[in-house]
Amino acid sequence: MLISPFFFWENQAQGQSLPAECATVKQNAQSGKAGLFNAQDLAINLNSTNPKPATFAAKTINVKTEGGTLSKDVSLEGLAHSVSVVLLSAVTGQHSMGCSPEHFTATFEPVVSYLASGGKIHLTWGDVAIHYNGNQTTFATTTMVITGSSKKAPYTVSVKAEDIVKTPVDQTAALLPSNINLKFTIQPSSFPALMTLISGRPLSPSTQVALGNVGLEASKKQIYINGKGNVVLSASQEGSKASGEVSIQHFEDFIALLQQQHLTKASTIAILARFVAHHNKDNYAWDLNWEDGVLVVNHVPLPIQ
Repeated sequence: MLISPFFFWENQAQGQSLPAECATVKQNAQSGKAGLFNAQDLAINLNSTNPKPATFAAKTINVKTEGGTLSKDVSLEGLAHSVSVVLLSAVTGQHSMGCSPEHFTATFEPVVSYLASGGKIHLTWGDVAIHYNGNQTTFATTTMVITGSSKKAPYTVSVKAEDIVKTPVDQTAALLPSNINLKFTIQPSSFPALMTLISGRPLSPSTQVALGNVGLEASKKQIYINGKGNVVLSASQEGSKASGEVSIQHFEDFIALLQQQHLTKASTIAILARFVAHHNKDNYAWDLNWEDGVLVVNHVPLPIQ
């Protein structure tokens, strides 16, 4: 990726961009108008203790607002950078202790107020490349849409990733969906905590983030996965739980894929799940419940720790 040094700039002010202790940010030919932010060649290097810290690059990033009352306290640039580092941590599992809860609070609280006025925010990344531990994951397009309505009503969040490719091709890459579409609702007060939790910064064990009306669609070739339900996320496994329904079209192909990758435990669990599934031809469905580290499928506990 070629980036002209004449347009390099860096902003690490709290609430504006990522703190230096969290990550360094560079971007090219940025521009911003009221309710809009656009930049090219965004590059984020995570400040991590990992020998090869993860990096996030996007050829383009666009943020736009719709409706509501946008105050000068809302930094769309800061929002773009903070959500980018959250995506980076979500994909790689790498985290930085420098991405503090205070930073996310400073960045997202004004955004929460804007959304509560009935606003909507669209974030779009083009040609994303994430590098970590010798691997690369690319997305042709990634989008996030956050829709608010009032101070008490939950927000609706939609995240979509298209044309996902991971190299080198290993077991994980072989199972990675090509396209993902995730939707959920979340209470306004929980949004900063959700971003902090995903970024890997420890929260109080008693802190819980509830996601409602969760909908997941994922596909890889002829394999289609659909899910819906509710999730509670916590800093501890004991505090996390989920319930809902999942269906997989062409489930036999999914089992074959697990076996081809020599994922013995996963393929065994899938075969056990097949016996307790509701199915119609090659479409298999399950009622799921996850609580206290125990997965119950159609009222049958499965041996997963």
